[in-house]
Amino acid sequence: MPGVYISYPFCAQKCTYCNFASGVFPRVTEARYLDALRAEIARHAWAWRPETVYLGGGTPSAMDPDALASVLALIPGRPWLEATLETAPGTVTPESARAWVDLGLRRGSNLPGGVVQK
Repeated sequence: MPGVYISYPFCAQKCTYCNFASGVFPRVTEARYLDALRAEIARHAWAWRPETVYLGGGTPSAMDPDALASVLALIPGRPWLEATLETAPGTVTPESARAWVDLGLRRGSNLPGGVVQK
């Protein structure tokens, strides 16, 4: 099943057990990273259609919903068969969950039952 993995390496703190290339970085670094990520996705020659999308690495659930929307809008194949977002405690609110559902995300890695919406 063809899929896309997007790493979002920004965290509120670096957990001691984490092996991802992630950490606590200045906000300006996050903005530059998102610009570079959008540019890379936009110029990719999609010779195939993604069926899955997974956002991980760091804490993508902390990403601003508008920034997340701008990234996901560049990935073809919507609605995807599976779309998952790694979540961290303290980053999930009813508002963020609604925004994720509106963006086509259906699973959260640390949510009860893993489901954003049934």
